[in-house]
Amino acid sequence: MRSSFVEREEAIEKKFQHDSEIKFKIRAKRNRLLGYWAGEQLGFKGPELESYAAKIVNHTIKYATDSSLIDKIFEHFQEEEVSFTKHQIEKQLLYFQGDAQQEIQNGIAV
Repeated sequence: MRSSFVEREEAIEKKFQHDSEIKFKIRAKRNRLLGYWAGEQLGFKGPELESYAAKIVNHTIKYATDSSLIDKIFEHFQEEEVSFTKHQIEKQLLYFQGDAQQEIQNGIAV
């Protein structure tokens, strides 16, 4: 017979694992949405837009900070003379955080 302590420990572990997975999915979805938005601002369409959004998601896997993501998009905007400040990009990131959270909680795929 298993002790209640072991069962409780396993339940806590499973919850932590589940919560971590949800956070990862929300972050990936948020970053993909931001990538689509930024790509559209840069004039990308179709496969080029898809590629840019994927590039943004991959950037955030390699560099885990939001500030790195904002800096990267800001750099792309400056190169193409797209007029957005880092603060405006950050506001979009926060906006997409809410969208991503809602979509993941409603079971919409990443």
